[in-house]
Amino acid sequence: MLFEENQPLLVNAATAAKLLGISERNLWQLKKDGNIPYVKIGKLTKYHIPTIQIWIDENTQNGGN
Repeated sequence: MLFEENQPLLVNAATAAKLLGISERNLWQLKKDGNIPYVKIGKLTKYHIPTIQIWIDENTQNGGN
């Protein structure tokens, strides 16, 4: 699980990418294509880790399907 109680709920792109194990560029592309949830706070883009965990769970595919 990505989220732990001691972590902030909202993180920046660098932290989100690191937690997901992808590059910031890949995260930006996912965001641009509307494929990953994010939060806008003014000019800032943040990623809500519990929501991303749900998104991962909902988008996990089984090998045989």
